[in-house]
Amino acid sequence: MILTSNQKLLTPLITLASVLALALTACGSSEPKSKQADAKSVSKPAASAVATAQKQLMSADRAYNKTMSELSQRTETTMADQIDTIRQARTAVFDYDAAVRKIKMPETATTEVNAFLTASADLIAKYDAQSAVTTADAFKSANAATTTAYAAFTEAVSSLSDKIGALAEEESKPKTQQVEIQADYVIEEGGKQLIDDAAAWRDDLLEIGSKNAVDEVAGGSHLIVESWRAALPNLSVQLVGYGVVAPPNGLSGHTVLAVDPKESPSSKNPNYLAFAVKDRHGVCAGGVLIGYPAPDKAEKVELAEGTACSGEEVAKKAGYFNE
Repeated sequence: MILTSNQKLLTPLITLASVLALALTACGSSEPKSKQADAKSVSKPAASAVATAQKQLMSADRAYNKTMSELSQRTETTMADQIDTIRQARTAVFDYDAAVRKIKMPETATTEVNAFLTASADLIAKYDAQSAVTTADAFKSANAATTTAYAAFTEAVSSLSDKIGALAEEESKPKTQQVEIQADYVIEEGGKQLIDDAAAWRDDLLEIGSKNAVDEVAGGSHLIVESWRAALPNLSVQLVGYGVVAPPNGLSGHTVLAVDPKESPSSKNPNYLAFAVKDRHGVCAGGVLIGYPAPDKAEKVELAEGTACSGEEVAKKAGYFNE
């Protein structure tokens, strides 16, 4: 299979079992792997389909690696032994391919799945060619093509594993259940949805955020911003950073921080999100969502006239700002 310059020779022929051990090291580290049917389109999965596919891929991967591990322990002393190992490795790849084809794969993994199919088909063909030779020299010659095919196969397996893993991780993240709301302070102007009342908008953002905030790693929005977007999905709003003044029809501050950023969040050092909003008239309103582990307690904050309309100024006024 995969031959290297420092491979031992048990006979004048090449020792394949030791090669399989090297191949297993290269490929066995990738856990979930998958595949779809040829180059045809794949049906879009249900919400839990990615997790199901990942579980099935891991099962197929374990079966494949078990066979490869067993083959790597074989001792070969004749040409016939080596050819037999090649054929069993070929069967392992074929069975792996067949198992993966039965899995309902996510549509977004089409590229990686088809690359896997191409690589596995090519490796099987190279195994067939190498197992058909009759001399040691021919075996060595055929091995160069097998080595290249195996490297491509290993890369395709890893890419597919990474893709399915990333999709499964994304699917497992908490998602907001917030639905779209009807707000009488939102007006249509020039084909855009604009805010006509900053205070009313602020009040809704506080209510929506407090109901949807979840325990999440510091630095994220704890689903607060996601729920805001879900509530008013067509709003033409500009989000800017905590220290930046909100523009008209904009919002300043969209990241959750700990009151003391030098320490880990706790009941005595809660998470908070301070924000300021400005309507189309330039009127500003501020609010804070604070709590631990989820920042789900709402506080209205009124800034003095002439104060910069920013999340940072809101945090200072509320007494939570800490450099």
